[in-house]
Amino acid sequence: MSDYSFFKMFGSVKIVQEVTNSTTTAGNDPAIKSNSNTAATNSPNALASIPTTTIAPLNFKSQKKRYQHGKKNSYYASKHLRKLKKFKLQQQQQFSIIKIYSSGQLKSLFEESLTHMLGGTRRFVQTFTGIMLSVFTVRQGIGYLFSKSTGWAVPSLFFSDSLHECSQGLAPFLFALLVIQSLNIDDKYILMYGNSNKLTVRKVTLQFAMCLVNYAPKNILWWSLTGLLTGFIATIIVQTRLAQNKHWDDESLNEKNGDSPLDMTQGRFRPLPLWKTLHDAVRKGLVVVATVLPFLLLCNGYYTRERFVDSTALNQLSYDRYLFTFVIMTAPRRGDPPFLTRTLDSYLKNWPDQAPEAGSLYDRFQTIVYTHFTTHLEFDRAKALYQPTERGQRYLKWIREEGDTLDQRSHVSKALGFAAENYQSTYIALVEDDFPVCGAKEWRQIENVIYAANLESPGHCGVFVGTGGSGLFLKPKIAKLVSALLLKYPSLPPDIIIQQCILGNLQECKQCSQTLVTSKTLLMYHIGYNTSTSLDRSYKKNEFQCGWRHPFNGDPNVITL
Repeated sequence: MSDYSFFKMFGSVKIVQEVTNSTTTAGNDPAIKSNSNTAATNSPNALASIPTTTIAPLNFKSQKKRYQHGKKNSYYASKHLRKLKKFKLQQQQQFSIIKIYSSGQLKSLFEESLTHMLGGTRRFVQTFTGIMLSVFTVRQGIGYLFSKSTGWAVPSLFFSDSLHECSQGLAPFLFALLVIQSLNIDDKYILMYGNSNKLTVRKVTLQFAMCLVNYAPKNILWWSLTGLLTGFIATIIVQTRLAQNKHWDDESLNEKNGDSPLDMTQGRFRPLPLWKTLHDAVRKGLVVVATVLPFLLLCNGYYTRERFVDSTALNQLSYDRYLFTFVIMTAPRRGDPPFLTRTLDSYLKNWPDQAPEAGSLYDRFQTIVYTHFTTHLEFDRAKALYQPTERGQRYLKWIREEGDTLDQRSHVSKALGFAAENYQSTYIALVEDDFPVCGAKEWRQIENVIYAANLESPGHCGVFVGTGGSGLFLKPKIAKLVSALLLKYPSLPPDIIIQQCILGNLQECKQCSQTLVTSKTLLMYHIGYNTSTSLDRSYKKNEFQCGWRHPFNGDPNVITL
């Protein structure tokens, strides 16, 4: 949306700045008055209908100390009060033409308005520079707070975009300046259009519209929130500095009953206390933040709404017989808990019950339940439960090798080699029997990540949506390579070998460097925390659950989708 289209409905538009209650002494600066008069008289676009005479502020001369009281002092105080009221009325009727903008110069409204308010170009540059440095610093802190620090400790506060969201132009800095503008929230512009038509609009309103135009092309919620927070803090600092510059407030007078000022020293009235000035600044800043924030959240909700890949599009990723071959590793556990049954059920309930059409997406799914134990009660129980069903017959294959030795390294190596050599599959997914899928939504997210991985990184070696040795979607050639590496590096745990390979950290897997694709959060959760088949590991009940930040999310060598 261009600036021209924003004002197209008004035709030829001119903007005149109205000066209300300035918070600085810029109005007393002779240089500024001279520039204003020059602009008003020499500019060919100046509006003749707007009076441009400059009224000098009252110069209250020092009064000699009077020892008399009563009517005489009351007379002098009332005289000064009448002069002040008259001057205030004249100021409210006075318009100072700062500049007449064309539609292509609207971005300078922030600079022009705040320069006048802050008291000069130098102060504006200093303020803007401080805002830029503060935004960068605060953005880093917010990114860490709502990603790595809360990703595991408080998963409900984890937002992956807070870590990965990129900025776009000056939007975060403009939002900060918007909050600072709240110090003069009543300042207005007069938009002149047509022959004699005009529209009065607050500066804050017009500047907010400009910020939304900058926000529209792309979602930058976290950068914008950083700008609002930085601007709110800067507002308090700016107001404190202005108060320290001895700006006196004439509203402290009791104008209703005509009482004399409480103190009159050298023609100046007693200023408002600092706490009251800051309270007013905080109140105005909160009004702007509370008005802007709902718009940002609505836009963010639109940009981040869930979109699931169509099954037809996912099915066209390859023409192999199988798109996914799941290899579920299972072994006897203490107490024979029904973990395998729960894990199988989490997959099967997301796949259609009726026979899929030949060549369709779900016709290209299969699951191999693999064990190396002759005696495995949970394996037998799950097989007896699912084998008679249509889903069990269509999607499940049961493979048991005789033995009674717990050797995870050898078993995983044989299972991956078996799947890679005997089935033409696009992905071989390694899953442990105690890592069910979180739900139907998370299953669709797995499909999304797989589809996006083929678009963002066509040459990737694998996709990782779980943790440990579960949720690893490997290309067949990588599955064969990993099968051999598991036996080559006996000193490393099996899951670490697989992870290091798809990260490209092993010499044999250099082709996988910077190609690994992961989900933002864990899409599978751990249920076997107290019955681990690894004797050297122990887990807590609430570890590695749904919604946790993926362990590789934030690694610059990993693509997070």
